[in-house]
Amino acid sequence: MNAFLKKEIRLLLPSWILGLGATFLVFFYQNDPNYHSGFRMLVNAAPMFLIPAMVLMMALDSFGRELSAATFSNLLTQPISRRRIWRTKTFLLAAAILIIWLTLWCALLGNKNIVFKPEEFRYVFLTTVLFAVSLGSGGLWTTLLLRQVAAAFWFTLLVPAILLVPILSLQEKYPASTVPALVIVLSLYSVAGFLFARRLFLRAQDVQWTGGIIALPEFRRWGKSESVLLTKRIWRPRTALFVKEFQLHQSQFVMAGVLALFHLGVIFLRKFIGTFGSAGVEFIYQNFWVLWFVMPLLVGCAAVAEERKLGTLESQLCLPVRRRTQFFVKFFSTILFSIVLSQAMPLLLEGFRIVPDIEWKFAEELAKYDPELPNAEQILGLAKVLQFMRPLLPLLVPLGIAAVIAVVSFYASTMARNTLQSLAPAVLGIFVTFTLLVSASEVERLFPFPLWRGGLIYLIGVPAMTVMIFLLMYWNFKRVWIDGKVLRRNGFVFVGSLAFVIGITTAIFHRAWEFLSPLEPAHGPARLRSTDSVTLQNLGQAITIQLPDGKIWSAIFEPSAPNLMTMLSGNWKMKPLFGGGKFLEATNWASVALSYQGMFGVQNDGSLWASEKPRERSTPETPALVRLGADNDWKAVSGHFPWAFFLKRDGTLWRLNRKSWLRKTPWPGIQAFEMQRLGTNSDWAEISQIEWRTAFRKEDGQTWVQGAASETNSVKLDEDIFISRAERLDGLKSSAWFWSQFGDPGRFQIAVGQNGKLLLASDLRVGTQRFDLAQPRIQLGDESNWLTVTGGGETLITLKSDGSLWKWSFTDDPVAKPDSAVAVRFGKHSDWIAIADEFGGVTSLAADGSLWFWQFDSRYFSRGDEMIPPLLSASRKPQLIGNVFDAPRVP
Repeated sequence: MNAFLKKEIRLLLPSWILGLGATFLVFFYQNDPNYHSGFRMLVNAAPMFLIPAMVLMMALDSFGRELSAATFSNLLTQPISRRRIWRTKTFLLAAAILIIWLTLWCALLGNKNIVFKPEEFRYVFLTTVLFAVSLGSGGLWTTLLLRQVAAAFWFTLLVPAILLVPILSLQEKYPASTVPALVIVLSLYSVAGFLFARRLFLRAQDVQWTGGIIALPEFRRWGKSESVLLTKRIWRPRTALFVKEFQLHQSQFVMAGVLALFHLGVIFLRKFIGTFGSAGVEFIYQNFWVLWFVMPLLVGCAAVAEERKLGTLESQLCLPVRRRTQFFVKFFSTILFSIVLSQAMPLLLEGFRIVPDIEWKFAEELAKYDPELPNAEQILGLAKVLQFMRPLLPLLVPLGIAAVIAVVSFYASTMARNTLQSLAPAVLGIFVTFTLLVSASEVERLFPFPLWRGGLIYLIGVPAMTVMIFLLMYWNFKRVWIDGKVLRRNGFVFVGSLAFVIGITTAIFHRAWEFLSPLEPAHGPARLRSTDSVTLQNLGQAITIQLPDGKIWSAIFEPSAPNLMTMLSGNWKMKPLFGGGKFLEATNWASVALSYQGMFGVQNDGSLWASEKPRERSTPETPALVRLGADNDWKAVSGHFPWAFFLKRDGTLWRLNRKSWLRKTPWPGIQAFEMQRLGTNSDWAEISQIEWRTAFRKEDGQTWVQGAASETNSVKLDEDIFISRAERLDGLKSSAWFWSQFGDPGRFQIAVGQNGKLLLASDLRVGTQRFDLAQPRIQLGDESNWLTVTGGGETLITLKSDGSLWKWSFTDDPVAKPDSAVAVRFGKHSDWIAIADEFGGVTSLAADGSLWFWQFDSRYFSRGDEMIPPLLSASRKPQLIGNVFDAPRVP
């Protein structure tokens, strides 16, 4: 291979590599409605923009790099015929585009998620071929004619669009002739452009474009005032530098004027033609203003690279002005010009029609800040300011996008020797930047272990990477000559900074400082034994502990309202509504339940007790319990949402009828409501709480669960109460639901049998939305000394008979591979008596009577579009709720 051919390959190689890499993204295209994310959307959309952009860049590179590097005259004086030069350049360009096109189609046909209908296949095939040929041909003739890359860039894009719009506008009237017309027009344009480019090159002279230099006109008054300023010798270095920057970007201003003329034409056609008969043409006409976002790219790429090409950067650095002053004037001029051209111009032409409709709820979240917490006055004041600024948010989003494009392009310009050389790295940098910005908070989709969640990465990464980019830009700006050493140093610094951000974010998110101190405080002397019949229940917002002597300790907790502190810390504290827990009056309680109707309890003598008033969220204390009725044959009470259920000793089910009370009317008192029997059966033996539903067990062992009329084998107890047969719960001591991400993702019910074995009782598959009974039940692990199981979400905790806690994890589908279930010791103590799930975590009772809360899911109270996810993971340290033996009685 001779030196000339190697040189030609090097001209196309950077853009070709980027274009080829973009085609491989098509292999990862997915169109799963259950798997939408910001990162997935970028991966799906990136090839649509990167591949055409790189094909265009290759077409411009073929002769544009020669013109930008001032080697075009040397090319013409080589001892090689021009025809041979032309054949070499065009054949290499055609081969590069053909390889990208073939790779694209291999990806399209090899991806099972992409299926074409016969008519769609033909349309996409023709579109890609004509698009590639027209871009290649257009890039050749525009570069050779205009001899300026920025102008060639715009004409290569706009000329085919102008030719296609009239044809697509007639699609509704002549649908059968649209495709042939497109093929003919683009084919003729491509052939004509290729022949015209060949003619231009074969007759090319070593002179610039005869049309003159693209520059804004000068006015006599401006020239006169300039001479006066020079005579008076008034030194204004920043003004002079700004004027120089304005002159440097005159070609971009001229191109913006041409684009404005086209935009006015589009507005004129849109106003007087109305509909265009084609969805594609309608989309182009309605969103033509998006092309203005290309201006920050061109302005930023020319900021420093054009100075190096013209040879004026070295002279500028020798001026008696501080280099940092020169850098900041150049940088802010670039940002100013980019915003004016990309935001002010489309707003001036289109008005507020193009302003995106964006909801901003951060101000409302700040307004929820607890006034009793520190700095409440400042936080609430900030919320008011943000509410006042809320109308400006739709303008800030596109402005921020334009600023990011300008900054990335400016950075690419500081590492290039000419404008064309900086375009491809700038396009790649813009894609990488927006990929990181959009997908950084979704890193758990890329790694099996969540490095972080939420916006912590932005609070750390955006400032750190911004400072790093600014330092690199300033360092590059001071270099007149850019070589491989400069590029390698930029790469090392960028990768090192990114690794530092990832490392520090991961360490902060996972609370690395907690390893510096003991995770679990020491427990006191044991006052309970594992053989004692201690019952721990979490009933909604109430925790109840029934001791062997009939005492019941209860505490009602209301999670703190989400505010700035909880969002930033990723932690939340429970607010005890009555002093951290107290014993209920009397010592002969059989069961207690809390529902939206109030608190209810049954004593061993069969009497039924209830709170006089329903508990309000703002009530600081639980109201005292009063006797309800005179019957002494009650056996148990259970329930949470929306009713409490009562079981009599004769096996009948009852509930409190409150339908006659309207919430807007005064509370008539608990005695005003009557008991209502449910169903006709009298063989019920037990009722208990399972998550938010009540389970009913008959004397023959059959288990029924509160459900809906649509569930299988449902039985109607009342007009609004249904129960369903739950064979999966027969003969089990305790059970809990667990979400698994392996195999077919679903919800599994893990239970402890009467023999102490841990069983997979049933699973609910997402795809089927029904229960699939695992018969026979699958045992997890080999041990048979489990007492109870609890958990929620992706966490499963079990309690052994030796008082130790164990946390389970699954490396595969537990139904297909039960051996994939692995239990790891959780906590260092072995004096636990009982456990229950609560608020995305687990509460555990120790032998000394202390009650602890382990938080596993810090997102529990940050779900929904209106919430901001917490920035830190759940703490490994348990929170002490209280000690049952230190609690007074409820008055």
